Amino acid sequence: MDLTQLVPVHVAAGALGLVSGAAAALLRKGSPSHVLAGKVFATTMLAMSGSGALIAYFAPTAASVVAGLLTFYLVSTGWMAIRTAPNTAGAFETGACAAGFAIAAYAIGGGLEASASSGGTKDGFPALIYFIFGGIAAFAAVLDVRVVVGRGLAGRQRIARHLWRMLFGLLMATSSFFLGQMQVFPEPLRKPPILALPVLAVIGLLVYWPLRVLLFSRAPKTGLNDASV
Repeated sequence: MDLTQLVPVHVAAGALGLVSGAAAALLRKGSPSHVLAGKVFATTMLAMSGSGALIAYFAPTAASVVAGLLTFYLVSTGWMAIRTAPNTAGAFETGACAAGFAIAAYAIGGGLEASASSGGTKDGFPALIYFIFGGIAAFAAVLDVRVVVGRGLAGRQRIARHLWRMLFGLLMATSSFFLGQMQVFPEPLRKPPILALPVLAVIGLLVYWPLRVLLFSRAPKTGLNDASV
């Protein structure tokens, strides 16, 4: 199936997602500007990852399918973590949990196929990539079990869930652009140490914000707007 018409959507959504995601990550959490940037980021990232997974499925490129599905899953659950009332879990959380395990199984299956192949790859990607994606999906799905069984989250845990999943989506977009599309940059910049800097910055934010919320912030009263982050 020819899905070339989705490529401009994928590229435009990715570009807007990078800008809005960087803004949301740096703005004061809970501020009106952060909320607006977060809405734009969530919408564009879902469009980017969804279209990317669909394009990759018919390419086919299994690793890119996994990356797209994993990003869609983490961003959607991260966004719903703050949109859903505290201590609440319903059909969405149950379905997302099942989706997380399904993505993990698909990714690990791809890793096993790559390991069994003569070249140790599947669709040009090594087994390790599939196993890393599968492990992240499984980890997130296990945390979803806690949400479903415990009937939701509140306080620091709810905000940390929102932050790490949204930031991981930003990490996927940043690494895909700066490391996966080096050819679009001028030759002097087309070096891994230089283009890796934005990726390392997002990794730093991914570690910093959830830890700050969990370890050093006051427990919020109602939601993200009350968090001292």
